[in-house]
Amino acid sequence: MRVRLLVVACVAMVMVGCASTPDPPPPDLSQAMDNTESRIQSLNFSEQAIQNDLARLDELVADLDAKILETIYSDLPLSLLRLVAMNCLNTEYDGYISDVVGIEGTPLSCRPAHIDRLQEALAESSTTARDNAHQLLYLVDQARILRGSLRQRLARIPQASAEHRDFIADERANIRRLDADLNQRRNQYSSSGWRDATAVLNDYRALLHALDTRIDEIAEAYPEWPAELDKMISGVYFGLTDMRNAGR
Repeated sequence: MRVRLLVVACVAMVMVGCASTPDPPPPDLSQAMDNTESRIQSLNFSEQAIQNDLARLDELVADLDAKILETIYSDLPLSLLRLVAMNCLNTEYDGYISDVVGIEGTPLSCRPAHIDRLQEALAESSTTARDNAHQLLYLVDQARILRGSLRQRLARIPQASAEHRDFIADERANIRRLDADLNQRRNQYSSSGWRDATAVLNDYRALLHALDTRIDEIAEAYPEWPAELDKMISGVYFGLTDMRNAGR
């Protein structure tokens, strides 16, 4: 009887010891998941910035059209004004706003040829006409800046998307390695511990899929943005051309 009780006690102690053994910790993917979240947010920010800039440019073009209508029926040197405006619009955008020059209080970041001639000629026009000319040049300059910044944003998207896809491929390969390692250690986990460990991998798979989906959405929308930009800038050129043709 005493031997039997001793055996039972030993078995119980072994079972308690087994039951109290903690599960191995689940894979720590917090840093990788934070990185993935940051990439999704970066794509969201890029798309929103592009859409905001396109909307601002659309408003600028509308304001410029209205300003041209005011200008073409005023006592302004339209051919010279048009030439300076075109030169401003064609000034290369280098990615930042250089020293701003002012024309009677109107800031311009471009330095168009013949601006000095225009200022001299404007002295013979009315105050209202001069203000219209200055505002027109300012709107043209703002359109130039937005066009340049948009082109830079758009140029970065293909490379960024390719880099994100490489990241996804590497991380999915890492998940497969972690999955294989977990399966080799399956007997070390309790049922709840196994669910927790595999849930981490499943959550990361879902997050990578969300990043992949965002890249696809950006790629689908991407061709429309340069076309929309070119269409609006073409409208600026046409508007300036009409200003020349409508002179008195």
